[in-house]
Amino acid sequence: MAILNDFMRQLADAEKKAERLRNEFNETVGQQARASFEQIKEILDTYMRFLTQAQRNSLMGMLQAKGAVAPKSTATKTNAGKKFKVEPKYQLPTGETWTGRGQGHKAFIAWSATPEGKAWHKANPDEKYPAYPFGGASKPAKAAKKAAKKASKASKATKGVKRAAKGPAKKARKKVAKKAS
Repeated sequence: MAILNDFMRQLADAEKKAERLRNEFNETVGQQARASFEQIKEILDTYMRFLTQAQRNSLMGMLQAKGAVAPKSTATKTNAGKKFKVEPKYQLPTGETWTGRGQGHKAFIAWSATPEGKAWHKANPDEKYPAYPFGGASKPAKAAKKAAKKASKASKATKGVKRAAKGPAKKARKKVAKKAS
């Protein structure tokens, strides 16, 4: 029992020593980084205009990987200076999502080649991938969305009609728009 207690004491001492050495190391490296920062900044200021876009991207990627710079958000759309996130359009059974924009997502392309993906495509020949949320959006929901879009277009078309005719003509336009929706 005394041997075990002695061993436990030595282990605790070794852990304290390792922690102290880690703290000393971090302190030393931190001091060196702070001292080097001005030199790095000066070098970048001097030579940044001579770097290629690939080299700049490499620097940004390195900073993003270390958490120093937040990565640029993807799947956003600008509308008169306002940004909003684009909701996913497709979702695999694994949980992977894709907005359906741009080049096909690698996970979706790989899933299509699997037996599960082939079976899904055979059962759903008119659809590209499973809708988001997985198993959620059905064909009736799509039909309702399509009808709403059609009604919206119809109401916009009636707005273009001259405003001179009021009274019964205006009521008739409202009835047509209401029936379309």
